[in-house]
Amino acid sequence: MADDGQTGNMGRAERVGHGAEMHAKSIVADVHVDTLDVLLRTGKTMSEGAPAGHVCKAFLKEGGVDLLVTAMWTDQRFRPEGTMHRVMQMADLFWQTCDGSDFFAVLSRSDLDRLGGGGPIGLMLAIEGGEALCGDLAMLRLYHRLGVRLLTLTWSNRNELADGIWEKSAQGGLTDFGHKVVDFMNQLGMVIDLSHISERGFWDVLECSKVPPICSHSNAKRLCPNPRNLSDEQAVALAEKGGVIGLTLCPPFLAQEGPATLEVFLNHIDHFAGLLGAHHLCIGSDFDGITATPEGLPNISYLPLITEGLLRRGYSDETVAGIIGDNFVRLLRQQLPA
Repeated sequence: MADDGQTGNMGRAERVGHGAEMHAKSIVADVHVDTLDVLLRTGKTMSEGAPAGHVCKAFLKEGGVDLLVTAMWTDQRFRPEGTMHRVMQMADLFWQTCDGSDFFAVLSRSDLDRLGGGGPIGLMLAIEGGEALCGDLAMLRLYHRLGVRLLTLTWSNRNELADGIWEKSAQGGLTDFGHKVVDFMNQLGMVIDLSHISERGFWDVLECSKVPPICSHSNAKRLCPNPRNLSDEQAVALAEKGGVIGLTLCPPFLAQEGPATLEVFLNHIDHFAGLLGAHHLCIGSDFDGITATPEGLPNISYLPLITEGLLRRGYSDETVAGIIGDNFVRLLRQQLPA
């Protein structure tokens, strides 16, 4: 989908060269990975030469990544009693990672000014699943002080905040506690993430939140009718609220039939870009949270292929820069504490 013809007449070699150059000089963000869980399970670190999964320092540098949202997701075998302990272990690992010279914690708007330029990589701490709050607003305040800046309200099942997308029979929305959490997150400057939440919960948050939520790792239901994906109506409403959608590389959310490939991923971007504008899109790979990856995209070092693919399809440099990082950073500048 050519949006200005700027790159439409380039030859392949020229596009590839331009894509690599443009990717290198842009802010590149991945708004959802599950690397902390993988590192905790394997005992490895982000800087080790032999990676534990899809993400490590070498892969991040090769992929030109400047900002990474590291989710703390708790496997169901730890719930409910062990949830908080597991989250604290991952938070400790996050801060150990940020103690060196390779990574730094993104906590405020001023931290965003450190992104890029070949310096250390910014890490943002997130919680995937509001069960980590244990039904207590005080825990949200403490997690914020610990550095958490994004909360995915539910994983796919029910918790004290709302129903997840797997609750097909109930499909409940936000609970009273969930409403309080959304309000308090607005006050604290935390990003509300609606990936995994039930559809009724999605609409409840859009109605009550004073700031734009995001969906950190969801694709287009029109192209792949997985319950975790967003309908056109949801996508448009989120964009009208000012939010952004992180397109994910999770194969079951890309293609119901046939192989999941880079071209299929780009089709999802095309669909949403035509529907609501590319300035509401970003990338939330779900690396280290998925067991398989799309063909030709085995780890985070391959993100430049997305940049090249977008340029090949005729997106302008400015539009591509937005999708690969600027759109999410723009939202953070609006919401993070000063």
